[in-house]
Amino acid sequence: MNDKYSPGDKAKIEKFNRMSGFQHRSTPYDLNIIKDLKEMLKMKVCSLMDYVDYEDLLVDLEGRFDESIEYYDTRTWLSYTTDIDKTDELLLRCNDSIERATDDIIELIMRTTEELNYILGLVLRSNAKTQKAVLGFEVENTQDIDIIIEYALDNIHEVEYSENMNDAFKNFLKYFKDICFDEENYI
Repeated sequence: MNDKYSPGDKAKIEKFNRMSGFQHRSTPYDLNIIKDLKEMLKMKVCSLMDYVDYEDLLVDLEGRFDESIEYYDTRTWLSYTTDIDKTDELLLRCNDSIERATDDIIELIMRTTEELNYILGLVLRSNAKTQKAVLGFEVENTQDIDIIIEYALDNIHEVEYSENMNDAFKNFLKYFKDICFDEENYI
């Protein structure tokens, strides 16, 4: 996980916070501190939910843009599958850009999913006190942890999305608790 801060980074973030009134973190997370563990979990959950939302938007844009090319420049659209001499290069570049953005977001989702998988594993393998402090509940069945986490992250689209971090995190915790306590959810 990339949460390393150089002294210069820390100073710039703190200056930005003073000027903007924000309270962005300027120090690395210490996953041995419950408060940091919960904050990092919240950040990774919310970032993953945002990235998944962006992927949905980009996939929709890809389809809509492809349809536009098909209707408004059939020759260029046919160039994807047939040999057409002259195509609209600008349309092709736009299409390629949307596809690259989608691929990049998917890569970002995969990386964030791996990070979240790690953090959830730490929490679920922790003692009951830590689980309760971070998740608001404790999970006693530790034999299915990897299955539970994999299922939860594979189906994160089911979490009610919110742009508000606190709401998004609450929605995730409710979703995750439901999965943890209902074996039929993940088997």
